Amino acid sequence: MSDPTANLQQTVPPAKSQSSIFNLRFLLVIVVINIVLIGGLAAFNASTLVPARGLRFDFYPHWVGGRAVWSGQTPYTHEITRQIQMGMFGEELPPDADQQNLAYPAYTSIIMGPVIAFPAPTAIALWMAIGLASVIWTPIVWMAILNWRPAPLVLFALLLGLTFGFHYPIDMLVLAQFSGTVLLATSLGVWLLTLKRDIAAGIIFVLATVPPTVGGTLALGILAAFALRGRWRGLAAFIVTLGLIVLVSILRIGWWIPDWLRVVREYAAYAPPAWPPNFLPLPLRVLFVAAIIGFALWTLFRFLRPSNTLPVASAPQSSVLISRPSIDLVIAAILTALLLIPQTGYYYLVLLIPVIVACLERARGLPRPERRWVWLSCILAIASPWLYFSLPNFNPDTQSLILPLHVGLTWMAINWRLDVREKS
Repeated sequence: MSDPTANLQQTVPPAKSQSSIFNLRFLLVIVVINIVLIGGLAAFNASTLVPARGLRFDFYPHWVGGRAVWSGQTPYTHEITRQIQMGMFGEELPPDADQQNLAYPAYTSIIMGPVIAFPAPTAIALWMAIGLASVIWTPIVWMAILNWRPAPLVLFALLLGLTFGFHYPIDMLVLAQFSGTVLLATSLGVWLLTLKRDIAAGIIFVLATVPPTVGGTLALGILAAFALRGRWRGLAAFIVTLGLIVLVSILRIGWWIPDWLRVVREYAAYAPPAWPPNFLPLPLRVLFVAAIIGFALWTLFRFLRPSNTLPVASAPQSSVLISRPSIDLVIAAILTALLLIPQTGYYYLVLLIPVIVACLERARGLPRPERRWVWLSCILAIASPWLYFSLPNFNPDTQSLILPLHVGLTWMAINWRLDVREKS
């Protein structure tokens, strides 16, 4: 009589092999799609947008400064700033103008090395393509996080609306800004946390620190919260990886931090950052800041409660399951960062895309009439920025308060209605 366990043992290795082949094929498909997507976008940018604007893009100072770092020079000298100004405008700028110098920490040049290696027009076109591709992928990543599979037409409408109907991805594209990569790196980091790939998440979150003001704060906040629940490997991987990159930059150009801080102070003098609460009267401002901090702390408290189940992954090749308090934590971190961190522009409002997707997904638990109100609110959030500039005497910086407040209140209303339904 044959041993039945022998047959069972023989069937296990092929199953694992098939799983590995499936994962490899899936990865190859994603790589090919991205090569085609980014290549096509880069070609379009190189033939249209870059010739129209020359080198007058926000990425160009980082190209000049980054090449200086890789050649062993500090990028914070007057000579490097002069090279940037001559390349962008053909002349030196007056002292009271935005000097267009490199105001990012030098380690960011190490991370951007593969793009900086190309000639300036190609590098700009490629960076624009990477940024827009990052925006396109972000809703898909969040649908995986939230275990939401909308109908194909709904998915297409969301991708089209959030990429081309939303003002900020287009603004990011035209200026070759950095918010798209911060958006995708943050989203991928959260996705990896849901899969319990904490070390990989910590490494990916490092990409969100280019620049560090918003993305770095978000990464530290999210990873620190998970560390408080005992999942410290993500935070450790983030700190070690970032430390190694900073060390490489120091080995290239020496101790650059004092020079960078000097440039940041100078930059704040001629391009002062806007703090969203400052657009409110003082008494209301105090209450607003207190409310935002209270909202963030309450969300963190709910996440840290022993009864909370941490994000877990289900069986291999199946959808991701993540607890509601975990999603609440990430959304609260995004809203808090946007509303309380001073910013020199409104580019980072693309970070509202995950919040909008989360609103639409969570609204599925509401009755149909209430879901329609949520969709209407989200559509208005996407479309309304195009109308802001038609308002008389409109201060563009007020967007940094108006839109996160709009989307944040929608998010809170959905959760309030769900809580009421659960109690009734």
